[in-house]
Amino acid sequence: MGVYGVSPAETVGMTREPAIRRATTEDVEVCHDVMWRSVTDFGRRNGTPLEGTASDWWASGERLQRFLATHAAEWWVAEEPDAGTIIGYGRSIERGGLFELTEFFVLPKSQSRGIGKALIERVFPVGRGDIRSIIATTDVRGLSRYYATGHRRPFPDADAHRHARGCTARRRPEGPSPQR
Repeated sequence: MGVYGVSPAETVGMTREPAIRRATTEDVEVCHDVMWRSVTDFGRRNGTPLEGTASDWWASGERLQRFLATHAAEWWVAEEPDAGTIIGYGRSIERGGLFELTEFFVLPKSQSRGIGKALIERVFPVGRGDIRSIIATTDVRGLSRYYATGHRRPFPDADAHRHARGCTARRRPEGPSPQR
C-alpha cells in the first residue's frame, strides 16, 4: 500500500503521490475554486446545474471563506507534486465538544486516487470531538468516504431525494431564542 492507502496498481499513470499539507490563508481563493468546480460538476451530473459563476459565489461568500480560513480547527490541501496545483481540500471547525466537517472537495479529475481518504484522515480524525457532525451530500462517492470515518446517517429513513419518511420537525416557539 502507498502512503495514502492506494495500492501500486491504482497509481498507474501517476508520476508521484499528491502532497498533503496544512492550508494557509494564501490558499483561500484556490480552495473556493476547487469547491466551485466540484459542486458544479456534481450539479451537472445530477441534472441540477447551479446558477451564477465562481466569481459570483466568491463575491457573496468571500467573507465567510476568509473567516473559516482563520478559525478552522483543521484545514488541509492536496497538491499535485509536479505542478503544485491544489486539487482538493477539507476543513473542519470545533467549538466546545462539537467537531464538524464543514468542507470536503476533490476535483472530479482527481477523485478515486486516495486523495479524499488522505485529506479526511487529517481534517476529520476519528475520535476527535464529543459530537461529530457532517452536513453531507447525496453524492454516493462522497457518502462512502464519510461513512468510512465511522459517521452514521442521522435519518436512516431518508432517501437520496432528501425526502424523509417518519421524520418530523418541531417549530421553534415564537419570541427570543432561549439562552444557553
